[in-house]
Amino acid sequence: MTQQALDLTIALQEQDADAEDLDRLARQLRHEIHDALDVEKATLTRDAVLPPGAKGDPITVGSIVVALASAGVFTGLVELIKAWALRREGRTITLKAKVGDREVELSYSPTETTPEQMTQFVETVMATLQKDRNPNHHQHRIHRRDNLEY
Repeated sequence: MTQQALDLTIALQEQDADAEDLDRLARQLRHEIHDALDVEKATLTRDAVLPPGAKGDPITVGSIVVALASAGVFTGLVELIKAWALRREGRTITLKAKVGDREVELSYSPTETTPEQMTQFVETVMATLQKDRNPNHHQHRIHRRDNLEY
């Protein structure tokens, strides 16, 4: 089975930051991601206006799209983002994970997001990756459990 990549869009917001500040912050975070993790790619997005009737969110300054091939890199990236957000008060980061046609989104703020919410986001993304890689995974687990009970 072909392994699907996980695309994670990271949209940065910082209290009192203008577009230039957000662009600078996105470049710094992108550099840190490249230095710390083995990502397939991390690219900055640019302002774009969607045509009338198009579906989706407009791309904004201060956003990075990261392509990951492994779940381990994803969890490392989440930890890096959490640490980055803690460095300065007023930072909020929107994380949008996309695997195939499935999306999971979380707006992360160190002061407002609970550890349980972050854990749920990570577990949901990991489960989506697992389902995408092995759609029969759940059935096999139930079958094995049934065998253990008898």
